[in-house]
Amino acid sequence: MRFKCIVIVIAMVMILRGCWDHREIAEITVVVGMAVDKDDDDKFTLTVEGINAKELSGKTATGFAPSVVFSLEGDTLAELSQKMNIGISKHLIFSHMKVLVIGESVLKEGILDFIDFLERNREIRDDFNIVTARNVKAADVLKVTYHVQKSSSLKLHTQLNSFVESWGGDPDIRLNDFIQAFTSAGRRGVMAALTIKGDPEKGISVDNMKKGAPDAMVVVDSLAIIKEDRLQDFLPLKDARSYLWIINKLDKTVVTVGCSKDKFLGVRIFNT
Repeated sequence: MRFKCIVIVIAMVMILRGCWDHREIAEITVVVGMAVDKDDDDKFTLTVEGINAKELSGKTATGFAPSVVFSLEGDTLAELSQKMNIGISKHLIFSHMKVLVIGESVLKEGILDFIDFLERNREIRDDFNIVTARNVKAADVLKVTYHVQKSSSLKLHTQLNSFVESWGGDPDIRLNDFIQAFTSAGRRGVMAALTIKGDPEKGISVDNMKKGAPDAMVVVDSLAIIKEDRLQDFLPLKDARSYLWIINKLDKTVVTVGCSKDKFLGVRIFNT
């Protein structure tokens, strides 16, 4: 009888247990994108994009901004990530982050400490895209609105994944991929490089997502090559695809072959 009671109590504990760290959705801001820049004074600028879930739905949207982008300057990313409530009212949740944009200035000086912070943070998962910003600030990449997917980070995440599947210009790098490349002999880290086509200042406006031809759009520009933990150079998209072909990460693509002086043949490749 005593054994049966113990079994029943254990079963009830397992079934009726709750979440010790749960938070109500109204009390949090879900961060879907993060950008890191470095200024001339050698301080980090951390930018986060938190979504306004109500504005992402066609049924509940009221015309307000679909997300909030906030930047903060400081000495360490660990401090800045916990200090964002200087401007954002709700608690930030990083577990649903979709894209991380690293500024070109950060890559040139080294990102080992920065990557170490991400790996040790228990709230940050390993399923987000890692990219860099070329010739523009990483923060500006998160500010450009888009009419199909109103959140810049969600748009970039879908865009990069689609690019991998259809043409092969993005190496589809995640956090563990970059760390393995850094710690493996004979390998170099790589990541897609993004830039802004158009006027970045006009791209911030909500009106940008209402135009058929937006004033600004984030596009994939090239492939950044990392030697040790610093930026070495950029490869154009054509060579980026060749790199993916060599390492057997190319799904399918289209190759253009010249037939004559002004004639070309497109060859669709789906098995290599």
